[in-house]
Amino acid sequence: MSSFPWVSIIMPTLNSEKTIELALISIRKQSYPQEFIEIVVADGGSEDQTRFIAQKHGAIILENPHVQQEYAKHIGLLGAKGKYAVFLDSDEILENDEAISNRVRICMGNSDIKVIQSGGCKKPPNAHAINDYINHFSDPFAFFMQGISGESALFLNSWKKKYKNFKDHPDFTEFELDLKNTMPEMDMCGGHTIDLEYLKKEFGHDLNDTKIVPRIFYFLIKKSHRTAILKNDAIIHYSADNYRKFLKKIKWRVIVNIHYKKMPGTGFSNHEEFQPFSRRLKKYLFIPYAFTLIGPLLISFYHAIRQRKSILLIHFPLTLYTASLIAWYFFLKILRIKVTLRAYGNEMKELNLPHTNH
Repeated sequence: MSSFPWVSIIMPTLNSEKTIELALISIRKQSYPQEFIEIVVADGGSEDQTRFIAQKHGAIILENPHVQQEYAKHIGLLGAKGKYAVFLDSDEILENDEAISNRVRICMGNSDIKVIQSGGCKKPPNAHAINDYINHFSDPFAFFMQGISGESALFLNSWKKKYKNFKDHPDFTEFELDLKNTMPEMDMCGGHTIDLEYLKKEFGHDLNDTKIVPRIFYFLIKKSHRTAILKNDAIIHYSADNYRKFLKKIKWRVIVNIHYKKMPGTGFSNHEEFQPFSRRLKKYLFIPYAFTLIGPLLISFYHAIRQRKSILLIHFPLTLYTASLIAWYFFLKILRIKVTLRAYGNEMKELNLPHTNH
């Protein structure tokens, strides 16, 4: 029997030709034996060179008839055969060539750790400055709710300030979490890694539920109470090309979290059930906070000065923009006005959603 367990890389795609090759090359450059790595690409109907590039790098391509990336991750999860699964989006690159080897070693040497996080995100070379904002704040609502920077230079220390029960190791930090307290909002992307064999064993009856992907972290923490954050393990993230695309991402997230709460996606609504009551109430304070003006203005200046990045000053207008969108789309919901949801990152492609998720 081989001493190398199989690792499945789960990658959702939709017209990803600009970045997917870089992501795939970063996988094929890994020191971990390539014969024990499978790349599972779940494609939502790409019309560019995405599928050709994926095939060129030996990926298994699965069809995602529902287009949206969280459905793709679920399809990839069901199709993955590895002992461990790494969730890596098509615009994310493994910076460290030992990334997969480190994940496997930590999982095998620490039986209580069933989910491992990367060390945060880095802006790609020469990328638009908006990527610095996204890496740091994610988006205004997410930062208001969580207050953790996703920037690789700050990510681990942000966690240490918020979650005090941790133990440092040479190449990772182990955190002990309790579902009775405030939990991090954790999506399966960015190189996050799970013990897939354990997930199938303990939660096999939940695997067919399309909403399992945004719940995986919480299911595993409920059993093991532990997660690890890797050191020296940044993810280079091509998040947005320009301001316009990021504004569309924020709008998309607002629509999903207000009008499509039953659909697996990104945002607080998919994690809300795992948060204490006080945390669930906090979301209602975002709009009053935003329109005090003083709060978001101070946050903008504080972070821009502290990080020496002027792009962070846009947090103030983005907070007002996000709050206005939330108020508008909540108003439409009260009036029972249907809002059409387009594919994430592709405004022309309408989603083919299952009836149960609409």
